Amino acid sequence: MKHRFTVLLLALLASLLLGLGVFFVACDGSTEGGGHTHTMTYIAAEEATCTEEGNVAYWHCSGCGKNFSDEAGENELTSIIIPAETHSFGVWEDDDNGTTHTRTCACGETETEDHTFGAWVDNGDGTHIHSCSICGKEETAAHVLDEETNSYCTVCGFISDYTQGLAYSYADGGYTVTGIGTATASKIIIPATYNDGANGSAAVIGIGSSAFRGCRGLTEITIPEEVTSIGSSVFACFCIEIHACLQAGGRRQEEVYSATSEVSRYGKCKPDSLLHDDFIQFFSGVGEHHDGGWEFSVCFVFGCAVCALGARNVRF
Repeated sequence: MKHRFTVLLLALLASLLLGLGVFFVACDGSTEGGGHTHTMTYIAAEEATCTEEGNVAYWHCSGCGKNFSDEAGENELTSIIIPAETHSFGVWEDDDNGTTHTRTCACGETETEDHTFGAWVDNGDGTHIHSCSICGKEETAAHVLDEETNSYCTVCGFISDYTQGLAYSYADGGYTVTGIGTATASKIIIPATYNDGANGSAAVIGIGSSAFRGCRGLTEITIPEEVTSIGSSVFACFCIEIHACLQAGGRRQEEVYSATSEVSRYGKCKPDSLLHDDFIQFFSGVGEHHDGGWEFSVCFVFGCAVCALGARNVRF
């Protein structure tokens, strides 16, 4: 009898343990046979952003920790995560600071970078331009002219055959150089033709009175053949003594042309004393005698150099 009771007790204990084992087995989403009953909570969907992950809508069981697409817990989800998106930036826009441009994402994130400018290109109006290859920003600047002749730009490669920046006036179908203007060159090249944008292209026919008065930085001026009129005191403040040497038949004859009223062979004179008549007479003589073998040299109080006046080039 005692043995039979022990067997029954063991059988009852085994049945109880078996029942508990079925109750605590991993959740399979079923409540049949005394299985786990889900305790569900609904989680709403949340969209991903450029920097944060999102999730799909799902049901979460607090008992087994699993996620399901349905409240009954029949369709388990292996993943609920929506990956973060990459930024969706708009176009680059200039920051109006001359240095950077910025683009903005729909999320509000911004990126800022320096401009990427291309090469400078001549504008045809005394300036050059370059633009950013990213945002299209354009910058315009004045030519940076060479110091010697002011005839080419050291930045964009613009090249001219005459000094830029001289001042002109227009009358009687031609232009007259009236002053040094904005030019800073030490060697002035006067053009054969000029166009001021209003009167069109025409010959440069004259140099006005006092055009280069007091311009002591000049060392050379090239005058085109089209110039037929030179005003008074063009080079006032310079003392000029011009020597013309004739070499013909083995003889060397020297004559002195004074282009100042009080000049001597020793270069002594008063400033502002350039005589218009003497100057014009000398230039007229050059055309007559150059082919015959005349050689010229010019001596100034402020410097001496060889002068090839036959080519209409005056070096101080």
